[in-house]
Amino acid sequence: METKHQHSEHEEKKTVYQCTMKCEGDKVYDQPGNCPKCNMNLVPLDDKSSHGHHHHHSC
Repeated sequence: METKHQHSEHEEKKTVYQCTMKCEGDKVYDQPGNCPKCNMNLVPLDDKSSHGHHHHHSC
């Protein structure tokens, strides 16, 4: 008996973007661009940066 491993759409990794200044806390965006609050560039957020030390900056 062969077991097939199926991947659902939810398992696909999507790149999300976040403001480096954290103006809106941990809010993320699905497209690159500028932060609507401070106009800084949104940067790609990887899995590694969501675990570990969090640096909070104020605008």
